[in-house]
Amino acid sequence: MNYPDLLGIELKKAKEILTNKGASIKYNILYYESPKRKTNEAQEEGEYRVIRQRFKDNQLELTVSFFKKIN
Repeated sequence: MNYPDLLGIELKKAKEILTNKGASIKYNILYYESPKRKTNEAQEEGEYRVIRQRFKDNQLELTVSFFKKIN
């Protein structure tokens, strides 16, 4: 099965793409948080983006990380 390339895409948009591809694409999301962000979590605005994707255990595994909003 061909999976869309989701690297660098916002998590919300990646979920929309997978949903539009049909129910046959099962996926799992892993969240990566840098140690630095954990201390400043409440102060930052931004979004989660896909930083890795791979096929594992019959489903697509997406690793996402938070990126600060740049003005």
